[in-house]
Amino acid sequence: MFDAVAAAGMAPSVRVIVITGGLPGIFIRHYDVGELSEAADAIERGAPRAPPSPGPRPPGFHALTDAIAAVDKPVIAAINGLCMGGGFELSLACDLRIAGSSVAAIGLPETRIGIFPGGGGTQRLPRIVGETKALEMILCGLTVTGLRAHEIGIVHEVVADPLALLARSGRWSSGAGLSCRTAIRL
Repeated sequence: MFDAVAAAGMAPSVRVIVITGGLPGIFIRHYDVGELSEAADAIERGAPRAPPSPGPRPPGFHALTDAIAAVDKPVIAAINGLCMGGGFELSLACDLRIAGSSVAAIGLPETRIGIFPGGGGTQRLPRIVGETKALEMILCGLTVTGLRAHEIGIVHEVVADPLALLARSGRWSSGAGLSCRTAIRL
């Protein structure tokens, strides 16, 4: 995804980048918490770690969210379903967020089990909703619906039909939308 964002950011024919989920009801969800818990237990038991792969490491998740935030074009998260953990952090790196009204969960639930968000969400969320609401969401691991996310300012707009997200997002690719990134940078 890092390479796709970088390429779209550099392509003169691309005027706006829209990120959405490829599965019905899922934008991007975080790791399976059970899987993370098992991995932590294995490390505690002293299980050997796999050796690192040879060669250069690909950019990590934090580098991806930073790259999305730095693109000189409007980047829109069209949230069509579950948007938790890293998926939520990725959406926070986007300039605009549009959610389907049926979205059941947006947030950082991993903090409930002691996993710290590592994709920039702890810095970006307070800038979007203010420190008080951000601390409540982060420290308590709260998730909200798409409608509630709109009420508290996480998403800019809510639409009934998740498929309409792409059509709705397209209005920012018009001439008026081209100044969006310039305005955001000011």
